[in-house]
Amino acid sequence: MISVLLPPVPIKAAELKLVLLLSAAMFVGVFNSMLDGLALKHIQNSIGMHDSDVGGYVAIIRLGVLPAVLLAMASDMYGRRRLLMITIIGVMLASVATAFVTTPGEFVTAQFFARMFAVAEDFLSIVVLVEELRPELRGWGLGAFGAMGAVGAGVAAALFAFIDVIPGDWRTLYVLGTVPMICIAWFRRSLPETQKFTAQHGGRRPPRAIDAWRPLIALFRDYPGRLLVLAAIAGPFGFALSTSLFYVSKFLQEAHGFSPAEVAMTYLLPAGIPLMGNFVAGKYSDLIGRRRMLASGFVIAGLGALVLYTAASSWLTIAGLLLTMFAVFGLDVLIGALGAELFPTSYRATSSAARAIVLALSAAAGLMCESMLFPLVGGHAQAIVLLLITVPIGGLVAWFFLVETATRGLDSVSPEKRYWPRN
Repeated sequence: MISVLLPPVPIKAAELKLVLLLSAAMFVGVFNSMLDGLALKHIQNSIGMHDSDVGGYVAIIRLGVLPAVLLAMASDMYGRRRLLMITIIGVMLASVATAFVTTPGEFVTAQFFARMFAVAEDFLSIVVLVEELRPELRGWGLGAFGAMGAVGAGVAAALFAFIDVIPGDWRTLYVLGTVPMICIAWFRRSLPETQKFTAQHGGRRPPRAIDAWRPLIALFRDYPGRLLVLAAIAGPFGFALSTSLFYVSKFLQEAHGFSPAEVAMTYLLPAGIPLMGNFVAGKYSDLIGRRRMLASGFVIAGLGALVLYTAASSWLTIAGLLLTMFAVFGLDVLIGALGAELFPTSYRATSSAARAIVLALSAAAGLMCESMLFPLVGGHAQAIVLLLITVPIGGLVAWFFLVETATRGLDSVSPEKRYWPRN
């Protein structure tokens, strides 16, 4: 099992430093996003958010990814490093603001901006890893990046166990999540610009404001088929699987009578399982291909979520949760990789943003559909089971239509069709 955690080939010190530096931000980002679901019941009671409004509010928060595309286009024009500094500071400020909200509107606003910067941080980090790591290390590096997200989820769950005794309740947890961001921002000052971006833009005149639209236009113009395939894979993931995981804490407390401490232990005792999902997906997708791992991941995640929300036994419910988390964490790594690998350097950040937008819009649609189904079918579990019907679509599209990217050089997978800005 330890061998799964190790890189498939010897890793250089600079590559390892890059993975650790970017993964630390992933840890913090997932920590903060997990609080929304874990502490949902406490947040509702504190700021007066009605149960019937939860899906709509969370859907608005998820739409924070839309303005993140502007940060992506700026990254494709001005560089990855500069934008990574902006995003980490943005997440920090929005998280601090969340701790002081008093109404649902204020909470949604603060978390909207937190989501915007966090999503941008996520896809920019993936772009840097894809551009800087050797082809035989890309899958493992992205798996390690995702694994730190699993660790962040575990730490969030551990602290949630003490939410009833921590001074300040859930607000203190949001403040605690900002502390590591200060250290990350400090160490990130030494992060160099990626070689791919430097080679693409080195020696060219600085882009003009009018060039801002070029990455987005090129994305739709040059590889429309790949963009459609990516959307068809990411859509079911966000629509059904993201929605199913969001309601886990609330479902365990209300349907199975779990206390906050028991919910935390459900996440923490087998914490290595979702973490292993990241490494398994990353490393073995380099060995057997992204297509096979994606197709199998959708099958496992769909079955796990079905067991989670239909099993009468608490033990079977927990087993379904672990199976779902194992597969979902792995799928997240692979879908993130595709958003960067399938498209050229000149608009790779914009394509990664497009992937994030599809995930966010589909997740928002899933939450809104769940809210509409809730009164019709009589419960969250029944509504989520209906959403799971869409899960097989992602696996089938990956198996039959996806271009294989594993271990291939980026220039061979996605060659540039036109160059910009011009001298």
